[in-house]
Amino acid sequence: MYILAFFVAIIYFIKLGYNSIWMPNEALTADGVRYALQEGKILIPYFNGEPFLHKPPMSQWISLLGVFLFGFNEFGIRFFYAVLGLSMGILTYLLAREFTDKKTSLLAGIIMISSFQFVANARYATPEVPFSFFILLTIYLWYKGYKYKKKHLILLASVSSSFAVLTKWPPGFIIPAGIIFLYLLWKDRRELLNPIYYLGTSLVIALSGWWFLYTYINEKEKFLEMIYFENIKRLYGIQEDPVYFHILNIPVSFLPYSFLIYAGILWWFKKRVKNLDFFALWFLLMLVVFSIVKMKLPTYMMPAYPAMSVITAEFLTKSEWKRTKFFISLFLFAILLTATGLLAYLSTFEILPFLLPILFAFTFLYFNRSSYFLPALGGFVMAFYTMYTTLPYLEKFRHHKEIGYIIKEKDPMKELKVYQVGYRYFEGIPFYAERRTEITLNTENLIYPSIVLIPSSRLKELKDCTPLWKGKIFDGSEAQFFKFLVSTKTGNHLKEYTLCFSR
Repeated sequence: MYILAFFVAIIYFIKLGYNSIWMPNEALTADGVRYALQEGKILIPYFNGEPFLHKPPMSQWISLLGVFLFGFNEFGIRFFYAVLGLSMGILTYLLAREFTDKKTSLLAGIIMISSFQFVANARYATPEVPFSFFILLTIYLWYKGYKYKKKHLILLASVSSSFAVLTKWPPGFIIPAGIIFLYLLWKDRRELLNPIYYLGTSLVIALSGWWFLYTYINEKEKFLEMIYFENIKRLYGIQEDPVYFHILNIPVSFLPYSFLIYAGILWWFKKRVKNLDFFALWFLLMLVVFSIVKMKLPTYMMPAYPAMSVITAEFLTKSEWKRTKFFISLFLFAILLTATGLLAYLSTFEILPFLLPILFAFTFLYFNRSSYFLPALGGFVMAFYTMYTTLPYLEKFRHHKEIGYIIKEKDPMKELKVYQVGYRYFEGIPFYAERRTEITLNTENLIYPSIVLIPSSRLKELKDCTPLWKGKIFDGSEAQFFKFLVSTKTGNHLKEYTLCFSR
């Protein structure tokens, strides 16, 4: 099992710095790091040369630490996100050991770090992984303090919760506090009167509240706008997704163990598996709350992944439903191998990255014949091929870095304005161009001379254009991975753009 954990961990670092900054949230973090290094402003996040309070600054601080150690590059920006991702596997193991045996706890840790949704986010500088890490650390420290009557651990849990707040607003406190409150309400109501919790809450307010006060004083209007947008309007007003969104999404985002979590919950309920009470409450509370919230994203359930991993591991190692476990695990293994073949078809086929992980999977199965390893092995095969081959292949269709470097070369003194014309804003360009790029829907607002990225079909709208670059860019959301991949084959959603020097 340790060997499997080692090989799964490798996935977090395979070509970690190869791909350019791509997802919008990562571009926000990376450009904020650039601005902080150039201007020395680290307390208020910036994007595209302006204060951008979409999230508090913890994500940028984590990337700044990586840049300090490894240089200002993609690897440095992402390094500690991968480290925190793997650390969640260790914490999941340690928390599980408080409730179950070593074998089940190790499997829970492997399930945690092999989740596709989690691996994908741990390889990019987005807030989801540090947010989930600090929530898990908060719950782990609290439980150790509660179980062994060590008040200093409960106070350390409050420190961790304050870091979660500085990563992604008040839910960093509300989520772990809600889980702990519900568990104590059910198991130990008198503990809720313990003064240590009120002291801990005050500590969270003090350790995170200073940043809110500082930002309110310096950027009052934008701060209040983002407090409303990120913490209130998301509950009811941005978009409305169906109440069953997370129920249907979990089998996809929690691959490779997928819907085994539902089998585990059913087993817990039917058999009254008491050592899973804490984790079941954790998972069900988050599922119910985020199903009620009108705006739903797959990443909202990531802080529940440790609980889901422990439930799944306990079900696989302890339940008597042998046929159910075997056929579901075998089905997932087959699906994942098939999906790897599909990846090879849609991107590019390389023999060694395709065969070597498959060879490892079947060798491992030969010596360890337990069926509960099947999903993790299938997931390893698919993830290895994705990170080693498919993601580098997609770089041929992503030109943000190339465009940014051309802009820097053309105008090293930053004397010209840079525009992106159209509805689609490419967030990675300000980072690589190292300057502000303005988006405009029409060309009447342009100030000449300037550098303009414009759909080629609209070139006639410019006064004149000296082409600096021309190519096709994926015009949809790159977070929709398979849609992006299919587009590279079909040409759909690939729109031709031209980078112009326009006088």
